Amino acid sequence: MNILLKILYIFFICFISMSISSAQSASEAFEAGLIEFEKEKFEKAWDHFDKAISLRPKFEKAHYFRGRCALEMESYNAALDDFHIATNINEYDAENHYYKGRCEWHLERYTNAIKDLEQALVYNPNHFEAYQTMGIIYQKLKMFEKAKEYYDKAIASHPNFHATAFNKSKVKEYTGDYTSALHEYNHSISHDPTDPVLFMNRGILKEIGGDMVGALDDFGTSIKLDPNLKICYYYRGQILFHRKQYKEALSDLQIYLKSFPSDYEIKTEIQMLRKMVNTNSF
Repeated sequence: MNILLKILYIFFICFISMSISSAQSASEAFEAGLIEFEKEKFEKAWDHFDKAISLRPKFEKAHYFRGRCALEMESYNAALDDFHIATNINEYDAENHYYKGRCEWHLERYTNAIKDLEQALVYNPNHFEAYQTMGIIYQKLKMFEKAKEYYDKAIASHPNFHATAFNKSKVKEYTGDYTSALHEYNHSISHDPTDPVLFMNRGILKEIGGDMVGALDDFGTSIKLDPNLKICYYYRGQILFHRKQYKEALSDLQIYLKSFPSDYEIKTEIQMLRKMVNTNSF
């Protein structure tokens, strides 16, 4: 009997030691994964998190971060599997539901995405990214009032999140509320005066509103910030053409055409401008 007890005791000690060792190894793999994740080396990070999960299958955060890696690598179904496991282990973590919704959004399963994002907001009512993503989904579905509602909530929960104001301005463009859209672009630019797309879009709105001088200024700023944003040369060229600044218009449209050589209408317009410039008919 004593021998049996000793055997059982030794077995128990070995089991505990192996469990502790396994837990330590899982934690070490997880920590190594975090280091690679911070460096944005997602494939290497995924391997470490995968190892942590193999050693501790119900390691919630390892599933969460392995899912984040898969999401970054655009493996949306694999990411969704991990976030689903993470929510089953801990249904009260808003981030698990949020990223699950992000996967569904990328997979264009919008009903499921909305459901998951709403669940994230239950556990974190100030999750501005969840509001932001809901706005994007409703905008995609052309439900502009709902999109605006969620963009407003995103801004209210994180007033300095200028990307939300940018998306909100696009909604107002779609609904014809150009004055309010212009206000939103002004807000976005005040928070990020280095984004050429913001200036380009504001320039388009100013052109629609008849402020050609303001539009030219915004297109010029956009080009200075990013000379490779060739579409701005097109917009600026069109305004210059209508202002009878033919030489400047020709220069801009020629730059645009180099990037879009199959644009037949611009080719025709350039031929006409060349004649105007060469004959001094203006």
